[in-house]
Amino acid sequence: MTRHWTDAVPAERFSRGHVVVLCVAAALLVASGVLFLSEAPRSGGSAIDPPTPAAVHPPVHPVAPDRAAQPVATSAQGPSGQDQDAQHPSAEFEGNLPAPVAAQEPAPPAASLPAAQVTWPTSDRWLHFSAGATPGPLKWSGPRTDAILAPPIIWAAQASAEEGGAAGQERLLRFIRQRNPGARIGRYFSCCTIRPRPLYHPPESVPAEALDGMLMNASWSPQEPGRRYIDIRREDVRRRLAGLLVSGARRENFLALDNFIFEFGGNPDGTTRQEWSDANYALLSEIYAQARRAALPVVLNAATRPEETWARVTAHCDGILFEMPFHPNMRRDPALLEREMAAYRAALDAGKLVCLIPITPANHTLAQKLEEQRLVAAGAMLVREAGDAIFVAQTLYQPTPADWMEWPARLGPAQGRYRVEGREMTREFERGVLRVDWAAGRVTLGSRAAVREGG
Repeated sequence: MTRHWTDAVPAERFSRGHVVVLCVAAALLVASGVLFLSEAPRSGGSAIDPPTPAAVHPPVHPVAPDRAAQPVATSAQGPSGQDQDAQHPSAEFEGNLPAPVAAQEPAPPAASLPAAQVTWPTSDRWLHFSAGATPGPLKWSGPRTDAILAPPIIWAAQASAEEGGAAGQERLLRFIRQRNPGARIGRYFSCCTIRPRPLYHPPESVPAEALDGMLMNASWSPQEPGRRYIDIRREDVRRRLAGLLVSGARRENFLALDNFIFEFGGNPDGTTRQEWSDANYALLSEIYAQARRAALPVVLNAATRPEETWARVTAHCDGILFEMPFHPNMRRDPALLEREMAAYRAALDAGKLVCLIPITPANHTLAQKLEEQRLVAAGAMLVREAGDAIFVAQTLYQPTPADWMEWPARLGPAQGRYRVEGREMTREFERGVLRVDWAAGRVTLGSRAAVREGG
């Protein structure tokens, strides 16, 4: 998963071949520049019952003190204007490694630690989050644009060398904090692999020299032969890696961990699927235990099936990012969709953060990609209750908010559970009704009065 506003590379429910094709396509899209679009008003939007002024701008929810949004620390600047500690990838971790005793002793099981108290920003006002922020789009800053550039949740905030590296990321963090002091920003890591030549600042993986003798011969893909797997089957490696990850989150609010693979994903050459899945669970448990001692929330992006895996995964994290929400194969059967939605609901009821990235394959038209985002947002609205922290990624940058981003404020609180009629799901809200036709991939909004009259 690359770190750009236009990023939306699925990680699960496709074959590895699909994933490679999508990654290449995403890279080409990024190379062509940030997409700058506008969206025409959706039909049916005017049918929503008019909101009251107080409902359009609900009060801001307080942020918990655990790694809550904090002022950005200003780093020492070198002659080039970049951070002195950014001259080498391993400098990001120096002076922040776990103490020798802690690194040698196994962490206690997460279940034996006090319950984590993590309060996430809610989606009561805005439904969208950023899957990857970079400095480029900041040039379009404005009263309406800033709601997109500085949303409540930002999975990763990074800058390439062309975007200024460390200085560019510092500018990005400062911008986000000024526009949205309550925003939560993740420190992204490709958790189970190392990339010898980082593409961004801060680096996407821990430095290879910090894991000397702890790497596998297997590579992530033929396209990246130097990107090797970390041998997380070993307990000493898991302890060392967890310490490096926790210490590496210096300016951000939570750990954003990518490339976990459980029962339904792939596995490196030379391992079995079950062996690698067990190693991933063991690593996640170790990271969670160390991160909780540092009051650092953990959010992971994993190749999972929510209805099969989330109950176990969410016991060792504070949130999940999912790149295959409401997959077309699931839409064929409302019963399968309801199982997936029940997994989201269970995670939300447990206080977890749920972030959904719509599927936007490179061979889809722009209209199809925008409609997919809207469809996933509608699915999230079928699930969410007031006070939930469920968000949908805007995978294509636009200069003004899409209509679905403001649905929670425009529609108001839900008035009961959704109804299922064939392959359609309908839910009433205080100021409108939302209907999702999963067979046609269509979302319609209307007034409650029209529904009561049979419209």
